[in-house]
Formats: sequence, structure tokens, C-alpha cells
Amino acid sequence: MIQHKILFLTSNIGSLFENGGCRKYWLSQITKEITQNCPSFVALHLQESGGKNYKLNAKEMPSLVDELQKRLASEGYVFSRCFLDIQCELIEEFTALSSLFFIHESAVNLVHQFNFKQRKFIPIFDQKSSQLIITAGLNRSGFVRKEKFSRDFWPSFRFGRKGFLHTRWKFDESNNRKNAFNYVLQKFEKFNGGTIEGTSNLFVFGDFNFRLDFSSFVKKLTRQTNDRQILLCPAVEQTNSRSSTTSTSDLSTLDEEETSLEEKQLNLKNQFLPSSTDPSASSSETDELKTSCDDLDDEINETNFCLNTSTRRRNSIIEYYKPLMRSFLSPFDGQGGNVSWVLRVGRKRFEYFDEKWLLSEWRVYREDDCELNEFPLKELFLQFPPTYPWSEEPGSHNTLMKTRAPAWCDRILFNNNACNLLNHSNNDSLNCNNFYRSFAMDDCIGDHKPVLLLFSLPTC
Repeated sequence: MIQHKILFLTSNIGSLFENGGCRKYWLSQITKEITQNCPSFVALHLQESGGKNYKLNAKEMPSLVDELQKRLASEGYVFSRCFLDIQCELIEEFTALSSLFFIHESAVNLVHQFNFKQRKFIPIFDQKSSQLIITAGLNRSGFVRKEKFSRDFWPSFRFGRKGFLHTRWKFDESNNRKNAFNYVLQKFEKFNGGTIEGTSNLFVFGDFNFRLDFSSFVKKLTRQTNDRQILLCPAVEQTNSRSSTTSTSDLSTLDEEETSLEEKQLNLKNQFLPSSTDPSASSSETDELKTSCDDLDDEINETNFCLNTSTRRRNSIIEYYKPLMRSFLSPFDGQGGNVSWVLRVGRKRFEYFDEKWLLSEWRVYREDDCELNEFPLKELFLQFPPTYPWSEEPGSHNTLMKTRAPAWCDRILFNNNACNLLNHSNNDSLNCNNFYRSFAMDDCIGDHKPVLLLFSLPTC
């Protein structure tokens, strides 16, 4: 499961329009800061759009933002929403504020923007344009609330540009599942006279893709650990992560990789530099070679930067590891206690050092299964281990895959009427563990374990 980062930046850009040379450095530094930190969502707030001489320079803002969009799009930030207040002729409304938002391709399906006119959040991917720059009528767009502060705040100033821009965003990984589930319930409500209750016994069962509260779950697994970002070696990226295990040699910290790159750069440069004791190298040749080497150094640095920023997101994972002299490793010190790492989390990767604990002590983290609380349905108490993601390999059917955190995806839910039916006295003799459970635990039947609910109808 991916841990999504959020990055907020603020920058007064008034000087960019006084000195054109500053602009390229500003673009480079903003781009560098974003790509090095690899956030999923970026909010960049700008002041003094158009500079001091805004009547002349405000028209340059769209081209500046367009250039930033292009640079970030090449790094995976394919969706952007940019709101520029540059209508300086509207004296009573002009604030010279701009708000730019960039969403990485890995998070497009998770981000929703609030429409103040419709009073609801709208998915970014449902909107017509992936890259949008709005320069006129910001308040009319529905996505922005813009207001200029009253002149009474600064009575000594003849004219000011101070104000605020307000946008709202929602970042929710469970929202897609919630929308789909609500759609099903709404269909039944329409069929059932506008309610999910009435006289009907409603049962809803299937793969709901419910997920654990990831933050709470990880805290349980990683008490008394430190965390760091590490990079996968290229060979690891090509392996099938659904069944493979990873050794420590497959991984390198960012510092290790940067050191390795520096060594490669030094070796490469040494191939071009003449030896200081080589009598055959003339001073002119030496100067020429040094110039070539300087050019090469720039090229290497540029390549190094592109490599680190464009591949880091795809290849990096978060590793929780044991600090020195720690006396407590995890909720359960199992056979994996001799490893230096505890948990590794990344794209299609969830690898815990003690898988047996995940399977035997699932009651410890059952409380992190809470998505059902969002819906008006009930369920019998969970008395079986997570139903996903089990190994698809026949030889290791009783293990979990290292692709995602365990979860109770497969469920059988019901309304209040059905709950009364299940609680009928005819079912008192049935053990809850027997009539709501998963099965096929000793066989390889795929990555999901099936679930059953058994009950008796009341007699007349």
C-alpha cells in the first residue's frame, strides 16, 4: 500500500517579473523540490502574481505556469488545477494571488475537489481537462472562493492587493469503494420503497475490498522502530512481487545509491582526464579535456537528477527497522526476530518480518477493520482471519502474499430485519464460529478465501 505524501509551498514571485533571469532558477528550484520529495499532492500558493508592474506583466503568468506544468508532467504530475488572479483591471477584486495544485498519476483516483456551487466534492478524473489554468472569473468557476480584504484594514494605503483564495480538497482511498457500495444500496432503496428496511430481509455479500485503518495497523506492527526511505535495485523491480521474497542485498538506502552514483561519475570522469604525469598531454589538450569534463559533469549531474526524481517514486519503499539495543521488537517476537527490518511498505508491497504473527494474532488488529461503520448495515462478529491476500502458489497456500496488507474483503452483511432473523431462538444452538466463517484454509484456491453464513428459518 502506498503512503501518499502531501506538499505545501508558498512563494512571493514579485521579483520574477523585475529580473527575467530569476525565472528559470525559480522554475528549477520549485521543480527540484517537488520531484525530490515525491509528494502525491502539491499545493503551491503564489503572491504578487505579475510583480510590481502587474498591469504590464500579469499577462506573463499563464506562460510561467504552463512551463511549470510541462516540467512536472514529465515527472508524473499529469493532473493540475491552476487558479490565477491576474484581472488587474477589476480594482475592487484584484488580489494578485494564485493557487496551483498538482496531482501525481498514482493518486488521481483518490483526489476530489470541492465545487462551492454544487456543494459537493467532484473526482478530479471526472473533469474534462487534465491540466487546467483559469485566469478569469475565479469565483464563477465554482472551485474557488476569492475575496479581497476591505480597504478599512489598511486605511493609509490608496490601493492594495491583499486578500485570500479558498479551495477544498478530499484525499480518500476508500471513497471509490464507498461510492460503489452506496450505489448498490440506493438501487435497493429505490426498489424497496425508499428504505433498506421495510419488511424485507436484505443480505448483501461479496468482495467489498474493505481495507484496514492503515495508520493504526502500521503503528501496531512498528512500535519502537525507526523508518527510512530505501530504493530497490533495478533487478528487483523486474521480479514478480506477488510471490517473491526480498533479501537485504536487494535494497539500498538513498545515501548508498547517491554514493554509488558519485563513484561512477568519478570513474567516468577519470577516463577523460589526462594523468598529471603524462608527458604527452599538452597544456592545450589538458584545457580542452578539462572543458569537456566540465560539460560531462553537467550532463552527469542532470542525468543523476532525472534518475533520482523520476524513478524514486516507482522504486522506493518505506522500511521500518530495529534501532540498536532495542529490547522490544514487535507485538510478537517470532522466528523472524533475527532480521534487521520489521516492515517494508511500497507500491504493491507489504512485507512484515513475522508473517506467522499476522496469521495467528489477527484479533489484535481486527479493530482496524472499520469501513463498515460508514454504511447502514450489520454483520456478525468476525471470528475468522483476513480473507485476503493469500498465496496463489499451491506449495505455500497457508501464507500471505507480500503485495498488500491483510484485510477482510469478503463479507456477508444484512439489514435490521435480517439481523432479527439471525437472532431468532432457532439459531441459539448454533455456534457463531460455525455459521459465519471463512473456509478452505488448507487448500490453495486463489488470493481470496471464501466466506459462508449458515442459519435456520423460523418454524411456524
